[in-house]
Amino acid sequence: MLVSRRVGSYDPNIVDQSRSEANFLALDVLFSQLPHPEKKYTILDMGAANHAKIEFFSTQRCRLYIEDFYRLYVDQLNAVKREKLPPDPKRVLSCLQTYPDETNFDLLLFWDLFDYIDPQDLKAIMHHLAPYCRRGTVLFFLTSALEHIPIEPAVFRIVDRTHLAYENKSPTTRRALGYTQTSLRKMLTGFKLHRGFRMSTGQEEHVFIKE
Repeated sequence: MLVSRRVGSYDPNIVDQSRSEANFLALDVLFSQLPHPEKKYTILDMGAANHAKIEFFSTQRCRLYIEDFYRLYVDQLNAVKREKLPPDPKRVLSCLQTYPDETNFDLLLFWDLFDYIDPQDLKAIMHHLAPYCRRGTVLFFLTSALEHIPIEPAVFRIVDRTHLAYENKSPTTRRALGYTQTSLRKMLTGFKLHRGFRMSTGQEEHVFIKE
């Protein structure tokens, strides 16, 4: 496995405040879309790096890009507010790595980041990623059906093909963006909903596939 990640995006000494583990039905669904044992897959993980995640993917034939997107995104939002800059959806693209022209992602992992990215910024990100996706590219993400969500995204660790451990670092909450299936379909042009699941925790799992 080859890993491309942000320098400083992994701190093994972080102590998490609240840890849970759950069976995520969509997780096995998305991995079942990558069944060819001889193929080397290219995976984009928009979350932060951690040992469990890298260890899991080290058993796969893949190249893994880890963005640690949210950390840079918050820094950018703070800078925009501080400097009173005008809105510019393209500005968010500076938070992403540069990918080789020949890159074709097989799997996009957004975890719960959809709930923390401004819709206009999310559209800009998906538009930017479109040339690096092929027919059959799998997109996985979570959204909340609850009125309030933790103030920051959770840290996700892959336990196995059906289980995730996740930690929230703060008890503080914020209002959820309230995405619906209709709004998600409009936002994810070129992707089609493959499977969706509602969990007892109020989270909704989504697996979209590029048409």
